[in-house]
Amino acid sequence: MKKVKSILAFSGGPDSMYLLHMLLAKREKPILAHLNHGLRGAESDQDELFCKRIAKKYGLQIETEKIAPPKNEETARIARYEFLERIRKKHNASKIITAHHLNDSIETVILNLTRGTGLKGLTGIKSDKIERPLLNTTKEEILSYLKKYKIPYRKDSSNKDTKYSRNRIRLNVIPELKKINPNFEKSFASTIENLQEAQSFIESQTPKWHGEFFTKKFSALHPCIQANLLLQINREFSQKNIKELQSFIKKNKTGTRKLGLEIAYGKFFTQKKSHNFKIIFHILKKHPKTLKTSNIVFLDFDKIKKISNLKIRTFQPGDSIKPLGLEGKSQKLQDVFTNKKIAAALRNKIPVITLNNREILAVGTLTISEEYKVSASTKKILKVNFSKC
Repeated sequence: MKKVKSILAFSGGPDSMYLLHMLLAKREKPILAHLNHGLRGAESDQDELFCKRIAKKYGLQIETEKIAPPKNEETARIARYEFLERIRKKHNASKIITAHHLNDSIETVILNLTRGTGLKGLTGIKSDKIERPLLNTTKEEILSYLKKYKIPYRKDSSNKDTKYSRNRIRLNVIPELKKINPNFEKSFASTIENLQEAQSFIESQTPKWHGEFFTKKFSALHPCIQANLLLQINREFSQKNIKELQSFIKKNKTGTRKLGLEIAYGKFFTQKKSHNFKIIFHILKKHPKTLKTSNIVFLDFDKIKKISNLKIRTFQPGDSIKPLGLEGKSQKLQDVFTNKKIAAALRNKIPVITLNNREILAVGTLTISEEYKVSASTKKILKVNFSKC
């Protein structure tokens, strides 16, 4: 049986040393990944050397990298996960494992609560694409194990610096809460589990975001589900942003924009919404059973003659077509878009098929030219398949 490769985020601190021993006890041999942030000068370099010695001791592969000191905690976090993903890809590993534990999750909840958050921000750290097997293990349990078995580890002196919000919570807030409830961590873990179940239910009831949504349908949703849908669009939306967007969508005014969203003709969508279309041409010698098919239009190839005569571009001011059903009368594409309720921001995303960059034959699947429709006398038919990619 082929062994599963895994990458262990390894700082050499107590948490990752504890997790390494748990994995070794199960006969797992992870690839260690250590990112030297250089934040503590020589101390950071000593951390790296320690990690290399541990890897050698247990016969493990290790990947290390040193970067310029990050500007803040968030920049460091992003750099760390990018590094881990690069190492995962390099070794074709199936998973990344980190040593986040219960206290880390509690600190995250308290930090989010202090800053202001929705329900999702109160559900703590979760195992998503990253495997986090210690989320039910307390820091006290980790340190007790290391002490019992005399396992060495590195101490990060910056963990005592209270200029960092997380450190203030760990060193000042949680000890006070434990005076009220000595079993604070386990009680809090139960609360987090309850909140995660509530969040899971909300997510199960939330429609999936596919780039656009009907404003009236949105307004009929419960506010919690509205908020969850908006967070699918941008997980960085604050509670204030969500309240503003809920009000904005309720007004349902075509042409209005807010925080990257635009409303048009009863729908809201992201302003950056853009599709690349893969357009496939097929020449048919037999008439299809129906000419009304999703994402497909049919044109009279007898009149087009060659595929090379077709040119594809996007909408240009002044464009017009003789649309199907208007008996040869010309209509501006701008009016076609208005009649079909296509928002202005999306009009230049729709492919326009022309004959030698002059006559317009089709505007995506919105309409085709009356002059190039398939008739009973058409011998060769051009099937045009539009698919988003």
